[in-house]
Parts: sequence; C-alpha cells; structure tokens
Amino acid sequence: MFRFLLICMMLLLSSLHAESFEDKSTQELLAIVDYVEKSKEDELKSELKKRYQDMSKNEKDIYHKKIEPKE
Repeated sequence: MFRFLLICMMLLLSSLHAESFEDKSTQELLAIVDYVEKSKEDELKSELKKRYQDMSKNEKDIYHKKIEPKE
C-alpha cells in the first residue's frame, strides 16, 4: 500500500513539473488543477477550455466544480 501511495505521489509531482499541458490527458489535468503553480494556472485553464467540447459529462462536472469557482 505504501508503494502505491509513493508511486501516486511521484506521478502527481512529475505531472506538476511538465513542460506542456498538451501532453497530459484531460483526467490528469483535472486532477492537478488544485496543485499547479500560480504561474501556470492560465495555461492550464486555457488547455482545459480547448478540450471542453470533447469532455465527458463527468469531466465537465469536475471542470465546473474546480475551474469556475476560481474565475
């Protein structure tokens, strides 16, 4: 169990330092919304807005809960 948590944390941290959000899946982007650096927030929001039309209903619900209250 500890290894699983450690691997999850490593993946999360590595995704926060990614060069481009375009390489990430929509699920990954929605998962890191609350953890991304302030300087990269606008880039993340822009990428999610580009993908909005292709999101599932569940992804759109998460988007509305995480992104809209911050705007």
